[in-house]
Amino acid sequence: MNHSLRRILAVKPTGPWLVVVDGAWHVESPAGVTDIPWERSRMWLLPLLERPRPEAESEARKVLDPGDPDLTEALRAIVHRGLTAWSDYWILLALDWMNNDEVERFAEQLHEIAHDQRWSQASRHTAKRLLKQRGLWSPEHHRLA
Repeated sequence: MNHSLRRILAVKPTGPWLVVVDGAWHVESPAGVTDIPWERSRMWLLPLLERPRPEAESEARKVLDPGDPDLTEALRAIVHRGLTAWSDYWILLALDWMNNDEVERFAEQLHEIAHDQRWSQASRHTAKRLLKQRGLWSPEHHRLA
């Protein structure tokens, strides 16, 4: 099968990469595999959270074409994956990467993080601070178990 593939953003020089394949977001592994479903492959992009968001976003925008999918969609997917990660490390990086629109979009996850004792004090306080800054903090808000 002949696909139109363009690399947009490298996690590391050797990959993986955020790529556009036939007009849709995909992840290309260092081994060149791109047929992993987007939902499952986003975890390969988590190390992007270790870079400053403006730097990663600027790098990607330089190679995007007008007809390419919205980069914001891909970045939000990476933030979401970080917020729902198994590790406090990725959660805190995702919290630091968030913009105001994402705070509103992911308010439910932020409340869960703020109330969940499994996560570090830094993660809980950062989530709470982001919610407060947008007027979305509710101390009574608890995840229904």
